[in-house]
Amino acid sequence: MPETLTSAWDSAQQLPVSVPGTLWVLLGAFLVFLMIPSIGMLEAGLTRRKNSLHGLMKSLSAAAVMIVIFTVVGFGLAFSDVSIGGIIGDPTKYLFGGDPNTAWPNVFGADGPISGVPTLTYVLYQMMFAAVTLALIGAGVPERMKFSAWLLYSVFFALVLYPLIAHMVWSFNGLFGNIGSAGNIGDAFGARDFAGGIVVHAQAGFAGLAV
Repeated sequence: MPETLTSAWDSAQQLPVSVPGTLWVLLGAFLVFLMIPSIGMLEAGLTRRKNSLHGLMKSLSAAAVMIVIFTVVGFGLAFSDVSIGGIIGDPTKYLFGGDPNTAWPNVFGADGPISGVPTLTYVLYQMMFAAVTLALIGAGVPERMKFSAWLLYSVFFALVLYPLIAHMVWSFNGLFGNIGSAGNIGDAFGARDFAGGIVVHAQAGFAGLAV
């Protein structure tokens, strides 16, 4: 491992980690992951036999696209503490183009969005939600989209659409999630998106309708 990454790793290990909290987040990520092939099997069961495999491929490819794009770029865009107008975050906060001396401790350390939980664990958890959202969109357009077009849309969704909505609603300094904190109208009373009703379900529904 290069010297810069070694020093970054060492500094990350000095941060406290909550074992119960980390295991709880990992369990949540695993349970959300189970939804991805389930959505694919649902679509396969609702379509004609010749298109059943196509539904499974769309669902699993959603996870594959998110594993790469969301980890490297999307997580920083969605959950960086550096916000551009409350609309989008900084993609260099973690892996993409960041300084190894700061980016790698941000990834491997436990000082991320959830205190005591390694940021990489939280990346995994949020990545599963992003993949489920994309899989839900795919299930909303059965037998209506070529697989090549689906892959192109998946990349666009992972790079642009999902990080935008997630940052505005879920980020601590997002446009909708932090309404009132910067003005003189009292305490922040922004969006409270319980169980992903806006970022996951509403976004998937409107995106599927648009596609």
